Amino acid sequence: MAADIQFNVDAALAKLEALAVAHGPQAVETAAQVAQVNAINTLSGIPGYGLLAAVAAFGAHWCYRRMIAKDEDGYTDTDQVFWVIPAGLSAVGSFVLLCAAVTALFDVWAWVALFNPKLALAHAILAKFAGL
Repeated sequence: MAADIQFNVDAALAKLEALAVAHGPQAVETAAQVAQVNAINTLSGIPGYGLLAAVAAFGAHWCYRRMIAKDEDGYTDTDQVFWVIPAGLSAVGSFVLLCAAVTALFDVWAWVALFNPKLALAHAILAKFAGL
């Protein structure tokens, strides 16, 4: 019984080795291309985040201007106090989107994967084995 299991394991490993030898280079190239596409995906989000952050900042500015607007007598209307919440939410949203854009911009491994995908692939494999 134990000899049969050992024989089956050895046969499976032999088949796996034959597949790795036959298709190994193609698999590495494909994995490198996938790493490069993932890097392009990560870095292509930066303009979108920046645009959304700009729109949110403009919304915060517009709400703030509505909030501090004065009527003909120079007094602030009590209804304009309620513009504090949209102005604050827009400002916080703008900050969060800006942080997302900066995080994507300074992702070192995304830039490495863009220009040297095999190195980024090796890093990803070593990080998986190291448990990082």
